[in-house]
Amino acid sequence: MKKILLIFVLVTSLTNYSQTELLWSNSTFEENNFNQNQHECPIWVTYEDILGTDQVPGVHSVITRDFNNDGYCDAFFSFFGYGDNGEDQPIPFMLFLYNPISGILEDNSNLISNNVGQSFNRKSVSADFNSDGILDFINVSHPEGQAFDLSYLDIVLSNQSGWEQFNLSTVSRSIDEGYYHGVSVGDIDNDNDIDFVVAQWHNADGMVSYLNDGDGNFTTTLSIPNTPPWTDNLSFTVELEDINNDECLDLIYWGDGSGIAYGNCDGTFGNTQQLNSSETEELTFGSFGYFMDYDFTDFDNDGDKDLIITETNYDDWGFLFLENTGIDEDGKVIFNDVSEPVNEDLMTQYFYLDESSNNGTPYIQLVDLNNDGIKDIIKSYPFGGSYSSGYFPQNWILFGKENLKFDYFNYPILTPLSSINFNSNVTEVEINWTTTHLTNVMNPFDQEMDMINLRGEITDWIVYYDQTPWGDKNLDEVNRITFPHDEISKEFLGNNTYQYELSLTPEFEGNNDIFLRISYMDSNGVENPLSSQIQFSVTSFDYDVDGIPNVTDTCPNTAPFETVDANGCSDSQLNVENEILDNSIKLYPNPTDSYLFIKGNDNPIYLSVYNLLGKEVIYRSNIEKIDVSELSKGVYFINISDGVSQVIRKFIKN
Repeated sequence: MKKILLIFVLVTSLTNYSQTELLWSNSTFEENNFNQNQHECPIWVTYEDILGTDQVPGVHSVITRDFNNDGYCDAFFSFFGYGDNGEDQPIPFMLFLYNPISGILEDNSNLISNNVGQSFNRKSVSADFNSDGILDFINVSHPEGQAFDLSYLDIVLSNQSGWEQFNLSTVSRSIDEGYYHGVSVGDIDNDNDIDFVVAQWHNADGMVSYLNDGDGNFTTTLSIPNTPPWTDNLSFTVELEDINNDECLDLIYWGDGSGIAYGNCDGTFGNTQQLNSSETEELTFGSFGYFMDYDFTDFDNDGDKDLIITETNYDDWGFLFLENTGIDEDGKVIFNDVSEPVNEDLMTQYFYLDESSNNGTPYIQLVDLNNDGIKDIIKSYPFGGSYSSGYFPQNWILFGKENLKFDYFNYPILTPLSSINFNSNVTEVEINWTTTHLTNVMNPFDQEMDMINLRGEITDWIVYYDQTPWGDKNLDEVNRITFPHDEISKEFLGNNTYQYELSLTPEFEGNNDIFLRISYMDSNGVENPLSSQIQFSVTSFDYDVDGIPNVTDTCPNTAPFETVDANGCSDSQLNVENEILDNSIKLYPNPTDSYLFIKGNDNPIYLSVYNLLGKEVIYRSNIEKIDVSELSKGVYFINISDGVSQVIRKFIKN
């Protein structure tokens, strides 16, 4: 008779990371859609989590793209100083490269030589300027305090050993050389390399185009020649997009008013179209007049590019939604402002009105978070807060719907999964973890919480595992198992905190350890980031409970009560007729929650189902399916016999 050997092992997380930092790790955007590819992988944790310190300087620009062409998103941070670390000291750039084994962003700032950084960075953007397949970075800074004078234009250019920072230009505002404020990249002269345009103030010549020779060397020209009728050429904000579909990038800007200068395909722009005039206080579009960010998307699905603008007056803020309705006889886009009904609907959800959303953000990103084919709106920044000190503030997200509607939610929904433990016996693993459901207020832990007014609901828990360390859940060899939230065990620990528990029987080969992570799907259709990676041994598993561990069991499907040899095989399993029957029988679906079908044998068959204790729980004959819906969840063995030979198969009842 078999002896059931139970071995309980407690295993905890190997790392101190609360969870992986990115919502996903793979680049998903068009390579040359520079307006929308600077934040390809949303960061789902705080600056503190990534930078490793709670003393985080100000950040204007965060880029998440695949810098080193390995298929995974990396991160680049540029800073501005304040307080004790003010503008008198530049702050070096920080470069993080994604490690697909550990699943985290690792600090590789040492790969940037001459990393002076900047003292008050205003904007950074990335593109491959020297055509080597590695992304480079253009950075503009300006003096904020009145005691400071110089603006810097710096490039961080890739080389064979990493990157190197170079200064391209330094200008003084006090003598009207310039005041750098924005930058945008694209092929503005249509010669198949990437150029850029710098926005500046304190210079009568205005915006400057930097034309690339393909190797990262640049010549300059005025973006809008300072002759009539093109005099409105000073700017804080610039973006590049072919908005009229003539295959020339156009220049969209805000400064002394706001407008579009249509591209000439040679690095210059003209045929200026005013959006708002600097000569009158009356606004053509919007309510506040200061345009901080321009984002292009076809939100009405008619094949052209519409415009979403972030605007502010530094007291209030809002979105402008300008529908592209066609091109006039002068080649200019005709816009229809559809902002009012969109914003009215948002305000019925208290967007713009509550503490989470009443402060504007300089840059946004349009991204399909829940893979429903409709773009959502997020901030192009990590989450606010300090997870190490238990501060989990709201971070707003607008989920796009049909007809330019949005659903307003705040994230994170849960605290990072913690106290992840395993109890392992010979047939399955019990996994348990702890997390807190956050209420929809700015600081949930300021008060006793209850399961009302939550930020969101969990629909499923997802377990990923493989037998090598991994950080990419999309790899073919990584196994995925989904567990409905309502069907797993939980224990209430107080203050919206629960310990969850589920059981699984992992599939594995050989004796390599299993490396496992947990994720969850919420009611918005967002699969949230992975937990830290957990490692446990497979050597104790004995799925057929014959006393021979799976890692050395040649016959891992021995039936209960069989006498086995040192390899885990019984006499019946070595029979030739048994092998013929085994090869002919098909058993499906496995796992199952209702019926189990048996196909492939022409002779009458007899079926006996046994639980792990060796007790027969079902017996049937001369049928091709059996109903197992009444069985408890777990692992079972089915003995299939045709009177001459027999085979033993394992199946799982969900």
